Amino acid sequence: MIVKYKVSDFAKDLNLSAKKVLDELAAMGSTGKKNSSNLEENELNYLLEKFSKDNSVANLDEFLNSAKAAKEEPKPTEKKAEKKAEKKEETPAVEAPKADEGEKS
Repeated sequence: MIVKYKVSDFAKDLNLSAKKVLDELAAMGSTGKKNSSNLEENELNYLLEKFSKDNSVANLDEFLNSAKAAKEEPKPTEKKAEKKAEKKEETPAVEAPKADEGEKS
């Protein structure tokens, strides 16, 4: 079974830039590839092995603990939402002038 996997999709899935993937393909000897080009099976295997080795972690427990610590930190977007809600409560409502008041005969 042939799997069609584009360079841009591969880069996106691994949180890499497409340029980095294309540079690695060029180093491998594969030429003429673009972001929208499909990867061949041997190219895909090479890239998966290469980036897996480059991004490997020495200690899995440290990696998992760092991921847990990042989740426990409060998100800055929640703080912004709270500030916006406070501003809305403090701002007095201004009434728009009525259309009838502007027209006099």
